[in-house]
Amino acid sequence: MYADHTPLQIAAQVVMGAFFIFHGVKNTIKWRVNLERIRVMGFPAPPVILVAGFAAQYPGALMVMADWHANLGVAALIGFTVGASAVFHRFWRMPDPVRAEYHFLLLTYNVFVIAALLLLVR
Repeated sequence: MYADHTPLQIAAQVVMGAFFIFHGVKNTIKWRVNLERIRVMGFPAPPVILVAGFAAQYPGALMVMADWHANLGVAALIGFTVGASAVFHRFWRMPDPVRAEYHFLLLTYNVFVIAALLLLVR
């Protein structure tokens, strides 16, 4: 683990993993709110969608943080981020322009998160 990494690379992996763990815990605490958000958007089986997201998010983050099969962890986190963006940040379907602009910003933010994850691939 981390044998061939610079201190900067180690810090990047730990921070990225911690970022996903933090947001996972926050979203787990807001389970009912997230279920309702998914339900309102018309997706089927909101609990399955949430569990699938957490099933990628938590192990992926821990794998990246521990540098244990980190490339698989990165792939899981990229898949999670793409999926979460597709579910929660569909700005083009939002009639309120302020809300749409905010979700467009969040979507572009997630594109940068994916780019940062790609920098962790070795």
